[in-house]
Amino acid sequence: MKNTLLHIVLFLFLFGCTHTPIGYLITKNDKELIGYYEENDNIVFNIKHSDIINYLDISETDFYTSPYTPNFNNWEKYLIKKEDVVINELHLIGSFNDYKIDSSYLMKKKADHWELIVPKKKILPASGDFNFMVNKKYLITPNHYNSLNTHVPVFVEKDLRRMYIIWLMYIIEPKEQMGYVTTDDSITFIFNPEEYSLSNNNYGVQSAYDPDLIGKVQVAGSFNSWSEYFTMEKKGELYYFSLPIDENINNWGEFKFIVNDHNWVNPPFEARNKLGHFMGMRHYNFTYKTNYNHQVMGYSIQKDDVIFEWKLNDNDLMTYYQRSEARQFNIRNMYLYASFLEKENSHKILMEEVGYRHYRIAFKKNTFEKGKHYTFNFMVNGLLELTPNYGASNLTRTALWDETQTVRYDFLLN
Repeated sequence: MKNTLLHIVLFLFLFGCTHTPIGYLITKNDKELIGYYEENDNIVFNIKHSDIINYLDISETDFYTSPYTPNFNNWEKYLIKKEDVVINELHLIGSFNDYKIDSSYLMKKKADHWELIVPKKKILPASGDFNFMVNKKYLITPNHYNSLNTHVPVFVEKDLRRMYIIWLMYIIEPKEQMGYVTTDDSITFIFNPEEYSLSNNNYGVQSAYDPDLIGKVQVAGSFNSWSEYFTMEKKGELYYFSLPIDENINNWGEFKFIVNDHNWVNPPFEARNKLGHFMGMRHYNFTYKTNYNHQVMGYSIQKDDVIFEWKLNDNDLMTYYQRSEARQFNIRNMYLYASFLEKENSHKILMEEVGYRHYRIAFKKNTFEKGKHYTFNFMVNGLLELTPNYGASNLTRTALWDETQTVRYDFLLN
């Protein structure tokens, strides 16, 4: 209990001791990317004094020798208030320069901010982490309340590991599909160790996947209800496993790679086809899409009405903080959650129960613009979001900055 209270106090200290904690008043749409923006072929890194919350003194930690997996013991002594530091110099550090202090990454002082322009070609890989180092010893804690591109702190027993004080950045267009390719009659899963040098493991700690240390790679997924792990064949530096696209393969599904029998690998940051499982902790599966059958689910068009409906089964997957089956919950109601509904009502509306766990709501066709895509999904008890059925073909993914990267239904009125 004591440790839990200390963790709570630390969280508030890190992100709120110099700012009024107004994060609950700010919606995701009101937040912004802080710390950088794109400009043609460059990334402009910038930080205002008002963006700084507090500091972390890392001068006596192993951050410099183990930047991807540092251990912070007795973490209370590292926390520094904003008003206690005078900024003499400020460096940009990140995954692109292995978190080393480098004179070529010295930020330039402007009227009300610090700035550094870096060509995109110098930022490898396409996405990663970065932060600002003050006076060669203090890391800036990100503006958690106002910024979209922050990690949530992850506590590992009594230590803070990696702290998740580092911003996550997407600086180039994300890769649309990663981890697989399809042909007319097959789907091939592909594991490339080089693409996972900055992936998170299940503890939120970044791990480098050294190709020389990989003895075996397997793939598992919803294509066989996760019942078997298939060993992949190594060809050159890559690993492959193929399945036929037939009636046994759904229109979409989830999969994940397992390295050396136990390390379940998260998709890289830049993967567009990922699906979140734990809110705020960025645990994902890959998703694949085949469109073997055209099967529109979640709605139907009847005369002048568009009818959204769902009959909930015990094994339907629901997500709030983590993925669970519907059978685990006391089902009281179901809401339609849709982009065309009023923002003031959180884009939700209560559905009518027309049978046992069978819910429906109708809208006139003139509610929708022809040719415009709308996203929707179903939410049990107002907060448990349904994972769309794997047989559905009318799917879309949520924005990259959602706390949980999820799949939702797509609606289009032709």
